[in-house]
Amino acid sequence: MIIVFIIFIIAVWIIKEYISWNPSAERFYSEEKMSVLGHRGASQQAQENTNASIIAAFDQGANGVEVDIMKTLDNHIILHHDFDIKHPQNGNKYIADLTLEEIQGIHNLQFAGDSLSELEMIPQLDNIFDNIPSTGLINLEIKTRRVLASGFESELVRIIQDRKIIDRVLVSSFNPMVIRKIKKINKDIHTGLVWRTKDEWIFKRPPLLFSYIGRADAIHIDIHSATTELVDKCKRLGLKINMWTVNTMEEFKLAKLFGADGIITDEIKYILEIL
Repeated sequence: MIIVFIIFIIAVWIIKEYISWNPSAERFYSEEKMSVLGHRGASQQAQENTNASIIAAFDQGANGVEVDIMKTLDNHIILHHDFDIKHPQNGNKYIADLTLEEIQGIHNLQFAGDSLSELEMIPQLDNIFDNIPSTGLINLEIKTRRVLASGFESELVRIIQDRKIIDRVLVSSFNPMVIRKIKKINKDIHTGLVWRTKDEWIFKRPPLLFSYIGRADAIHIDIHSATTELVDKCKRLGLKINMWTVNTMEEFKLAKLFGADGIITDEIKYILEIL
């Protein structure tokens, strides 16, 4: 009897959660046109995930940028894609195990002989916004090896609120628990689940289930993982569709056929020419 009661309570909670889930990313994804976001900035023209790449992306006409963020050992949120950084002499080191000063030192060693400008250095998150136009969109993808949270959701929300950029920011992650926590802290921040089929990790598997668990407003689908059935189901649920990484004419035609609300690309100029 107790087991039946517990199952009943869980079922009621699941139904309640589903009914109350109301995806909405209209402020970020325009109804009028497909949004074009520079992948890690403009990584073909400048070092990815730097202020230089962000500036280059907007100079080329992108509507926004997609950048990757993670936390250092001394609790700085920085732009970096990989969980580790390659030391020229001592092998790979995890970002989470290094201080900001150590990371910047390794980054400098990677470019030994070159004089890196401040724009080419690995930046802290709070230092990028002055290089983004007042109408520029910002997709912040949280990278974390932790399961239940990234550990810096509250700090990220504080930065977004202090900068008054809620209407121009979407926080995304492969991990639904991370974006769920963002929603719990501030329900007005747009979130997106990142997904592709080839990954084995459980959080990257059932897209609709994990969009629901994460209370996502959008789903960011690898263009080569997209299917008509999946896209149609996402749209019926009210999820906005963003596709990555769209670089060729064939990939663009596919994204357009699927009715994508946005695309992430390395080829900003080319995509804007054929848009």
